Amino acid sequence: MTNCSDASDPESRVQVACSVGGNLPGTWQAFGWLSRALPSHFMDLRCSQVYRTAPQGYSDQPDFLNWAFVGWSRLGVQQLLRQLLQLEQQAGRIRKMPNGPRILDIDLLLYGSEKVYTPEVTVPHPRMHLRAFALVPLLELWPAAQDPRTGTPVAEYLANLAGQGIYSLGIYPYNRETHGSTRSGITASFPAKGF
Repeated sequence: MTNCSDASDPESRVQVACSVGGNLPGTWQAFGWLSRALPSHFMDLRCSQVYRTAPQGYSDQPDFLNWAFVGWSRLGVQQLLRQLLQLEQQAGRIRKMPNGPRILDIDLLLYGSEKVYTPEVTVPHPRMHLRAFALVPLLELWPAAQDPRTGTPVAEYLANLAGQGIYSLGIYPYNRETHGSTRSGITASFPAKGF
């Protein structure tokens, strides 16, 4: 586990943005667990509100709940990806089928202004520009975000994504005032219906 309280050397940190989603029973609880785990992995963590979104790709499944977080990390991109996959697994993620139902999914959208192409990870996320469920929460936190591949402001991609069905729930997964207490800001306010 990375101790994110030591931010004395800003040059050794990189700003990262991730998309979070899920659509199975237990997703709200997985979000709650993740919201409590993230502050020990990222510095200056900020989370968007939660959105309800229509599934993309494989459509014969329930709607998704999606949100994003932005924070600073000292990890290299490969280490960070391993950490995100470990967080998914700890929350109960079982990989059965691509784009299928899942309790929790964490996608690395941006790793600073880096472009990374390896068999294990591609950053920026290769389909980020096609997904309103990733862009809307990201832009809530980082309105000036740009695609490092092209220099295009991420906000410009949304014009081509009308009709993907994304609705704000007005709920935030991480609340600094309640973090660390026995009451989680996420489980106290999330409805149980369907998730």
